[in-house]
Amino acid sequence: ADSETMYRIAFAVEGGMERVRGEDFDEVQLDDAAMGILRDAPGPLDLEQEDLSSDSLDRFRNVHVKLAVPLISQGELVGMLNLGPRLSETDYSTQDHRLLEKLSSHVAASVRVALLVREHDADLRQRERIESEMRVARTIQYQLLPQSLPQVEGWDVDVHYHPAREVGGDFYDFIDMSDGRIAVVAGDVTGKGVPAALVMATTRSLLRGEAARSFSPAAILRRANEQLCNDVPQHMFVTCMCAILDPVTGRMVMANAGHNVPYISNGVKVREFRATGMPLGLMADITYEECETALRPGDSFLLHSDGLAEARDRSGEMFGFPRMKSVLEIRGDPEGMIERLLDTLRDFTGPAWEQEDDITLVVLRRMPERQSFSALVEPHAVDLRDAPEASARRS
Repeated sequence: ADSETMYRIAFAVEGGMERVRGEDFDEVQLDDAAMGILRDAPGPLDLEQEDLSSDSLDRFRNVHVKLAVPLISQGELVGMLNLGPRLSETDYSTQDHRLLEKLSSHVAASVRVALLVREHDADLRQRERIESEMRVARTIQYQLLPQSLPQVEGWDVDVHYHPAREVGGDFYDFIDMSDGRIAVVAGDVTGKGVPAALVMATTRSLLRGEAARSFSPAAILRRANEQLCNDVPQHMFVTCMCAILDPVTGRMVMANAGHNVPYISNGVKVREFRATGMPLGLMADITYEECETALRPGDSFLLHSDGLAEARDRSGEMFGFPRMKSVLEIRGDPEGMIERLLDTLRDFTGPAWEQEDDITLVVLRRMPERQSFSALVEPHAVDLRDAPEASARRS
């Protein structure tokens, strides 16, 4: 048996199996009438005494197969021994049938072991191929993440990025604009592995290119979408949020292409910062809505991917956006926003939780004036082999 749908049978009557070539094999469907007869046969089957006509039996008879001995292992037909007429031109005796029946049980067991070894080797090669693709995807993804956080007077920038074992398409970026403002980008590519990583790389490059010549987040997304519609496979798309911050005034303008709604917290109340728009790469000629706000001293702006909200506990319940918002509404150290979210997530999922999607959290906090100062943050280290949690902070 070669697959779940067919058998491959070698018709070689002289010279032994070492002389069997690829063209000597025929494929026989499992639903062929001959297969049913062979599976149900109590022992060797004399084809000359079978009245049933099928393509397989006719092929057997054409090469002078007289006796077909089914090889049954654990109730499954794993092969056949096909014998031509005896050289003495006499019929096979009852003793011959008994000998072949006994021999078939030993051969069937050996064939089944060989099939299991082949399946194991195929599975191993497949796992090795997947692991290799994952390493490539991780390398692409990590090389494109910011290696340091922006140095902004009066602002605290905190990032948490933790990839799932099966690499997804989360990304974030900080882009210095020529007028002194900063573009903050967060996105998520559908799919996983190398395809998602390549689309992520393309999207990041397009967004950076458009940010260099556009001063509007809606224009950046619109132009990037036009190009992605021609480059992204039909089954893939990108959710993306682009916000442009004036660090001097705190003014922020944002456009959203189907990404999670960001939150703004002043340590007492939490509000959503909404703008509508379709994900990138789905449809051309799309315009994006812009919304504007002013971040005051003490305000925090949170970008997040769906890996946090869609995490599930052992019963299958999702962490959810309402729970996220409730955590943000808890009074506490504004610098500990990400830590509070992650601590709540761990309590919710339990220690045996297996992360299914990337988790990305980006926080921009405008510090109270008495705390305003600037310091350099070292690039966060990333181990590509184990894909550990990557976090960085800049004050």
